[in-house]
Amino acid sequence: AVGSSEASGPVPLTAAAAGGRIRLALAREDLETAAREASDGWAALRAKGVWVWAAELAPWAVEATIRAGEPATARELVVEFAAGIEERQAPTATAALVRCHALLAEADGAFPEAAEHFRHARTRYQSLPRPYDAALMAEAAGRCALASSPSTTAGLSELADAAMELEALGASRDVARVRAELRAHPGAERPARGRPRYDERLSPREQEVAELAGAGLSNREIAATLHLSPRTVEQHVARALRKLGVVSRNELALKAHDKPGRRTN
Repeated sequence: AVGSSEASGPVPLTAAAAGGRIRLALAREDLETAAREASDGWAALRAKGVWVWAAELAPWAVEATIRAGEPATARELVVEFAAGIEERQAPTATAALVRCHALLAEADGAFPEAAEHFRHARTRYQSLPRPYDAALMAEAAGRCALASSPSTTAGLSELADAAMELEALGASRDVARVRAELRAHPGAERPARGRPRYDERLSPREQEVAELAGAGLSNREIAATLHLSPRTVEQHVARALRKLGVVSRNELALKAHDKPGRRTN
C-alpha cells in the first residue's frame, strides 16, 4: 500500500516509485501484489490529478491489471489517462499512452494492431531519448508480430534488435528474457549439426543462469525469466559453480564473463 508520506510527496516521485514496485512484482510473477500496487498508485495519482506524470506508472499499471485478469479495468485506466493528457504537450506521457493502447490490443488478441502501436511507441521513446523503453518496445513489437505470424522475419529481427540494445545497456535480465523468446521460434537460430560439447566451459545456458544468479536473482526468478523449471535452474547453477571453481553466487557474474562457453568438436 502507499504510505502516507509517499502519497503526499511530489507526484513524479510517487508515480515512478509505484511503477517500479509494480515492475518488480511482475518480474517475480507476483500478480496479486502487482495489481494491488497498480490500484494504490493510480488512486494516489488520481488524487493529485496531474496526469502528465502518469508516464512512469500507467504502462506498468495497465500491464499488471491485465495480467491480473481485469482487462476492462485496464481499459478504464487508459481512458482516464488519455483524457488527463489531452491537448497537453507531454511527449513522455504521450509515448506511455501509445504503449498502453498496445497493451490493450495485445490483451484483445489483436496482435498486428498491437505490434504497430508498440512500434509507434518505440519511435516516440527513441526521440526523447529513452533507449531502455525503446528497446522494450522493440521486444514487444517482435513478440506480437510473431504471435500474429510465427514465421515472420520482421518479428525475429525486432527481438534481435531488442536483445542487442538491452545488452548494450547492461540489462542482463531483460536480455535473457528476449533470448529465451528468440529460442522459442525455429527461425531464430540455426544450430550446428550435432550436439555441442562444452566440457569444463560454461554452455550458453549455464552462462545466462550464472549471470542472472550473480545479479541477485533467485532460482525461481531465473526460471520465470528463462522459461525453465526451478530444478533445471538449480542444476545449471550447481554446474556453473563447479566449472568456475567458486562457492558463492555473488562471484558467478564476474567469473562467467571471464570464462564464456565455447563449442568444441
